[in-house]
Amino acid sequence: MTSSSSTQAAAGFECIAAESIGANKCVAMTKLVEGTFNKTFHLKMDNSSTAIARIPQPIAGPKYYTTASEITIIDFAHTVLQIPALQVHTWSACADNPVGAEYIIMEEATGTKLEDIWDNLSLEDRIGIMKDLVLIENKLLSVSFSRYGNLYYSGKAVPGAVVAEVVSDTSPELKMDMKTQFSIGPVVARDFWTKENSVMDIDQGHLPHEYAAALVHCEQKWIEQYTIPKPATDQFITSTVQNSSEAHLSLLKKYLQVAPYLLPTDDPNLITSTIWHTDLHASNLFVDKGHITSVIDWQEAWTGPLVLQGHHPHLVDYQGDIILEPPPNFKDLELNEKAQLKKQIASSIILYLYEQQTAKLNPNLNRVLHLKLGRVRCEPISFVSNTWDDDILPLHELLINVESMYDEAVALFSELREIRLKNMIGKERKDFEAQTRWVESSSQSHNDGNVE
Repeated sequence: MTSSSSTQAAAGFECIAAESIGANKCVAMTKLVEGTFNKTFHLKMDNSSTAIARIPQPIAGPKYYTTASEITIIDFAHTVLQIPALQVHTWSACADNPVGAEYIIMEEATGTKLEDIWDNLSLEDRIGIMKDLVLIENKLLSVSFSRYGNLYYSGKAVPGAVVAEVVSDTSPELKMDMKTQFSIGPVVARDFWTKENSVMDIDQGHLPHEYAAALVHCEQKWIEQYTIPKPATDQFITSTVQNSSEAHLSLLKKYLQVAPYLLPTDDPNLITSTIWHTDLHASNLFVDKGHITSVIDWQEAWTGPLVLQGHHPHLVDYQGDIILEPPPNFKDLELNEKAQLKKQIASSIILYLYEQQTAKLNPNLNRVLHLKLGRVRCEPISFVSNTWDDDILPLHELLINVESMYDEAVALFSELREIRLKNMIGKERKDFEAQTRWVESSSQSHNDGNVE
């Protein structure tokens, strides 16, 4: 873009922003962030009102879909769930506009960014904010859908989109409003759109029994059609295995053998399609007087399996020893030891109370957080979609993790297999038995010490 066209785009941006919030003109535009996925600007108007403008970077996700879905989810969270997401003033999911790019213009977050004050807040205030977080998660859990995908406005004619059918126990009026106003369409996750994936014919797996396999089918097709192994003399080859398409396809084939058992289909509430904010850390939350006033950064939210999204929010996550009260010798400790111990106690109390509140108000999330073999079952799904460009090693190590828990995992898989079999008859049952008989044979081989 030339200097002249950049100036024209900036002027167009300012004009659009001013008009969207009822001002005559923008008097100042300041770039706040030049991030990996977005450029963010602060705009001040002649009537002292302000706005935040954001332009996605090319790497953010697929054109149109990324912006169109994000503003829909923000609106859904704000108007339907009554979560303090930012109000969108105007937006464009196409670059054919005076700005020359997709954009979102929204209100400025109210309150103070929690990241700036969290460490200085009293324990009482931090507990209050944590309770607000649990209530936000409760609202997200209140509406679940019939299929996986991203949320879009129903009037936008998104290819492949279907009406947003709510399956949770909500009012008939809400279910009808959702069908009228929203649709569920293509998944925006970059796994399905990077490289040549965007031009391949890919089933994104919109139903529970399809999703775990859809990711690996995408990677398999790409490796089969597009990989070009580096010459053996290439100094950037990390390993022979990493450079072997046969090795990747072999590992992905092994993943497919366990894919039907990774999502806990025996508990539908854990795999229900739920919109989730996976990045609830202090820089995405704003607070005032001890309560959350704004939740930002919904770009990666989608309607996906709860079990793959639910985790302890970064804000309350704590990996140290749980210490809920000072030890008897606390008064004899050095000042730096006391300070460190106080920090540990505060983090322990917040995590402990978060789990107590979650068990009480959000039982489905609580079951996800304490799912038996949860990480063993879910982590392979997270690492299976890009072994060629990233690294084959993480997926390989996850299979080793399964091996380390083999007896317990096989028992679990066998149990799930029997549950599936109860609902099958005829040829479907016969085919499924043949495809999954490896569970029994592998268990016997493992007991004989013959499994690698």
